[in-house]
Amino acid sequence: MSEFPIAIRALYEIVAGNCCLCAGKAGASEDRAQTFGIAEHFNLDWKRALGLRLWYGSDDLSSAIQMFADDLSQTKEKVDAISETVDDWTSKEKEQDALLILLRLYADKSKVDTKQLLSFVSFSGNPINARLTWQLATLFHAKELCQFTPSQLDDITLSFAAQLEAQNSTTSVCTAIKILLHLSEKTCRSHEIQSLLDRQAALLLAPNLTLGISPFDVDQSKDEVLQFLSKSHIPPSWLYKARAQYCFSALKDSFSQAANLVLAFSLIEAHDLLCRSIGPEAVISRDFTNLRILIQKLTHASTNETSGDGQLEDRIERAIPLWKTGGQVYADYIQLVDLLSSNKTPSSHNTSTSKETLKMKSSLLGRLVKSLPVMKIHTNNPPSSTSKHPTKHVLAVSCSNSLVEKVAVSEIGKLVRAEIKALYPSSLSSTDVSGGKDDAKEREKERQKMLKRLPGPEEEGYVRQGVKVWGLFGTALRV
Repeated sequence: MSEFPIAIRALYEIVAGNCCLCAGKAGASEDRAQTFGIAEHFNLDWKRALGLRLWYGSDDLSSAIQMFADDLSQTKEKVDAISETVDDWTSKEKEQDALLILLRLYADKSKVDTKQLLSFVSFSGNPINARLTWQLATLFHAKELCQFTPSQLDDITLSFAAQLEAQNSTTSVCTAIKILLHLSEKTCRSHEIQSLLDRQAALLLAPNLTLGISPFDVDQSKDEVLQFLSKSHIPPSWLYKARAQYCFSALKDSFSQAANLVLAFSLIEAHDLLCRSIGPEAVISRDFTNLRILIQKLTHASTNETSGDGQLEDRIERAIPLWKTGGQVYADYIQLVDLLSSNKTPSSHNTSTSKETLKMKSSLLGRLVKSLPVMKIHTNNPPSSTSKHPTKHVLAVSCSNSLVEKVAVSEIGKLVRAEIKALYPSSLSSTDVSGGKDDAKEREKERQKMLKRLPGPEEEGYVRQGVKVWGLFGTALRV
């Protein structure tokens, strides 16, 4: 045997059906023969080594595959069955080639460890590329070729979603959302998708939102991200809440933030933002455009959300419990300002129209007198973060003693005080008393009672100081 060339010995072994080790012979030096592995000696890769067993070792594919796998596990076969696509920096990872794992699965799936089917290195050659691993694992699990635990599938799902998110494009984020829908637990799916939307809201903005277009004016049929989420049966409110957070943190746009909260039907949060920021700023700047739109949308959304009969105010209050001491105050203030503006314009002074105007004005003043003191209390003592309706997206805006809120409340109170004095002049000083002295005293008593409920004159110095501070701010808002 020692006189046979190694190649001839290898041929005899292969023909005999032995495709792994060529056994040598010990003894004297002239009779000694070397032991060698056929594939290792002739630099064959694992695929050719497996091919030798298929052609010469066994006619059955499953048997040939199992024969090769056994030789590898017993270290008889010295050829490394690793993927050719493994990068240099991962070359130390001795993970079996994905093709060999699949062949072993075909031969006898009971002898394949499911962890090998979840190896990123085996299937892609890269420890952070989960695409092919996730696709095959999902397919095998659905076809019941392999049984993975929910935690195993969830792990590779989260890894693949993170890989897609890192590509930082709208398409890849939408694909990541679709991948996250494969998570096994409902609560986990909800949490992960909402977290992804919050993190990548900048890539998911509505068309023209960054150009100053109101979210209310965006055509939803042209909002591709919104349409994608709807087709994927994902609540649109999640997207709108993420956009609201982005408008607050990046764009510093309170109105767009509130608009997205309304579209998300987070009416309590939107109302809180109206009371803490948008309403006071509108009162100071005397620009009510955005405030009008927001109040209209809030009331419309509130009536749509609440079912049943009842008056409009009651339906709104069911959706927004603090509406009467918040948004309703600003709505009444705007209506009062409009009413005063219309009285200044030249028109025919119809008697019936004047009576209706006075009745409406009296009704507005009555509601404001009742609401302003309570609203002032809310300004000084805002709801805590542990209240029944916490404001998740507007925490930084809910500042308890902010100057802008105090100035706004005082400004509204000053206007109401002046109009009460104009509408109910002092009856005791009037010489034309139609109802007698007793009626005049009652009216004067009611007048004083209404005035006492408003913010007192002692705050006027504070208001003048506040108006000076916010004068430049109001001018900037009007630009």
